[in-house]
Amino acid sequence: MADYGDEYGLVMSIFGEFNVFRPGEAKGILAKARRALKPNGFLLLEPHTFEKVVEIGRQIPSWYSTEKGLFSDEPHLFLQENFWDAENNVAIQRYFIINATTGKVAYSSSSTQAYTNEEYRSLLAEYGFGEVVFYPSLGESADRLQDNLLGILSRKKEY
Repeated sequence: MADYGDEYGLVMSIFGEFNVFRPGEAKGILAKARRALKPNGFLLLEPHTFEKVVEIGRQIPSWYSTEKGLFSDEPHLFLQENFWDAENNVAIQRYFIINATTGKVAYSSSSTQAYTNEEYRSLLAEYGFGEVVFYPSLGESADRLQDNLLGILSRKKEY
């Protein structure tokens, strides 16, 4: 992992990126963020809501064809399936990319970890953050992409 440096007034992770890390990795990020902050510095997270992650995992399978895209610079067929793992509170997305010329299939997957507000609060407390305040999101209220995100502002505790 990258060195975050130290003596910052603010460390932030925005647009739901916190949720793409496995719980152990997320804890490591919080520990490094705390070390990077000066006394009473702020941590700003903009994670997905629990409900949004469930929605991601329960989306119906989908597909499309395209000349090029994120997964390939060549014409391809994109297939996606989604799963909700309720035991671990994680959405899993699997992607199959079929090259239109060769028929070769490439496979990729991603996961999104869900946390309740109380789990966010507990996780932050465990890693030395207090004064946790939740906001609806950091973007404009009319921005549909922001509807499924939370703003969480917390202060580094001094012991």
